[in-house]
Amino acid sequence: MVLFLISPLIALFGVIFNFSDTKWIMSRLIPLVSIYCVIFHRESVKENISLGEVRPLLLISGCIFLYFSLAHLLRGDNFSLPRTLFTSVLYVIVVPWRLIPKSVIKYLIAFASITAGLNALYEFYVMGVERPGVAVNAIPYALYCSLLSLVCIAFAIKGRHDSLGLFLLMGFVMSTVALILTEVRGVILAYPFVVTFMVLRLIPSSKKNHIKTTCIAFVIIFVLASLFHGSIEDRYNQTLIELRAINDGNLSSNIGVRLNLWQYGLMAAGDDLVFGAGDEKLQKVIQSIPNPGAVFQPHLHNQFIDAYARYGLIGMLLILSWLITALLRLNEHNKLAFDSDPLVVAIVVMVGLAGLTDVPFHHTHVVYFFIILISILKIFESIRE
Repeated sequence: MVLFLISPLIALFGVIFNFSDTKWIMSRLIPLVSIYCVIFHRESVKENISLGEVRPLLLISGCIFLYFSLAHLLRGDNFSLPRTLFTSVLYVIVVPWRLIPKSVIKYLIAFASITAGLNALYEFYVMGVERPGVAVNAIPYALYCSLLSLVCIAFAIKGRHDSLGLFLLMGFVMSTVALILTEVRGVILAYPFVVTFMVLRLIPSSKKNHIKTTCIAFVIIFVLASLFHGSIEDRYNQTLIELRAINDGNLSSNIGVRLNLWQYGLMAAGDDLVFGAGDEKLQKVIQSIPNPGAVFQPHLHNQFIDAYARYGLIGMLLILSWLITALLRLNEHNKLAFDSDPLVVAIVVMVGLAGLTDVPFHHTHVVYFFIILISILKIFESIRE
């Protein structure tokens, strides 16, 4: 039964990011699991909704679903985000999580991380793919790998030094290797700061522990940098070339295209500051940009500017609130409090930073991953307490 209950998690963590055209598995499995849970474990719905750890997140998710659904009904905007959000929340609230051992989730995360690393190595060295992640696109794949890496190292630190801990460390290394191979600059630059913050928050505060952690971090960084020196140096040199081109007024590079997209995106809402321009009008604005590299882009490569341009101030504030609410919980007095779990904070910060140069929630894979991962981490934490 446990295998059936977590089958959507198996697909989410290990399949849909690594294999093309597999996202449909989620939309098939979740309804099946939900029907089973409603029939045989209907009490879990009330129990999950009543949990103060996830109630704020579920509430803001419902608000986003309603607002973006109205945008779809009234002006034909894309329905992918609200549909995926509804499916994800449905799965979170119907599953009897108390029946699922936490060790199963940890093994699943470690397995998914190793799978991501093997997939990236296969694509890079065997298939000759310059930037792995062909199933979903290199940018969301890099975010996926970074989050897996964060979860693995956090579980390894908080757990025991046993075979599971070793398995998690292997997952941490493999997912980090996959992240480096994607060469996604924004995520790679943010990752060291986020993982350092998280690790320092997780380990007991002492000078000995900090020195030990710092030494281990330097060894890992040195080994990875040595193994993938060529890829890192090429990406660094390319960035310098692009910055020099921008300084000379040439915006044809990747960074230049993004600057153009952000500039026109901020102007796109026009007279619709509250509700935004919508998909159709925004696409026309993008196609009017006098930059060949920008006219065929499907979005603005910035989650917050894109949400503002499409859905106005309301849409942008809802997206921001979604990230912020993931850091909140209801305490025993039914008042909002900060969720101090370093892993949850690290995941939210990582997604927020990634949103500065991409649109994570434009990719439904990431929507599934973000809401379900954050929710089960919070639920399992509440069960432990």
